[in-house]
This record gives sequence, structure tokens and C-alpha cells, in this order.
Amino acid sequence: MAAKDDSGLLADQRKLILLNLADVDYIDSSGIGELVSGFTAVKNQSGDLKLLHLTKKVRDLLQITKLYTVFDVFTDESTRFEVLRNLPRPVISSATSRMFPPLA
Repeated sequence: MAAKDDSGLLADQRKLILLNLADVDYIDSSGIGELVSGFTAVKNQSGDLKLLHLTKKVRDLLQITKLYTVFDVFTDESTRFEVLRNLPRPVISSATSRMFPPLA
């Protein structure tokens, strides 16, 4: 995640960002900084950044740095959809409707 990427999402009024880390085996200090920066930027816009499918190495790193308690972390798709169902319904814009199709 680069700062440019999350600011673009925020500019599109996307208030919930689910970051799938299933293919991430390693995060260095710069990556941790980007996660924290993105989390802060999203929170400052009244949004949420949630993590999905952490690998063991990434989960261990987040636990060592105590960031595991900061982020909402999900391990499966059904939990992710449950979170989406429980969110307050936003005013639907074209950007929002492309990102989150209606839930059954």
C-alpha cells in the first residue's frame, strides 16, 4: 500500500478498505509504516481499514509490534461479509456501488 493509493481511495469517498494480505510473506519497517499511515488516514476520514488473510509471518510481526490489537483482522470471507452487513448504510454513489455490490 502506498500513500498515493490510499489517498486515491479516500478521494473516491471509500470509507471501508479491506486489505487482503494473503500473498504477503514479509513486511519491513517501511511496510509497517505504510500500514499505520494508511490506517491513520482512513480513520481521520471516519473510515475503517481492516486486514484480511494474514500469513503467519505477518500475523507474528503484528503481534510483536502490538499492532495486532490496533487493526481488525479477519481470516475468512464470511466474517468479512458479516462486517459489511453490520456497517451503517452509506449514501450510495457510483464509486461505492462499484466497490460494494448489494449483499444478499
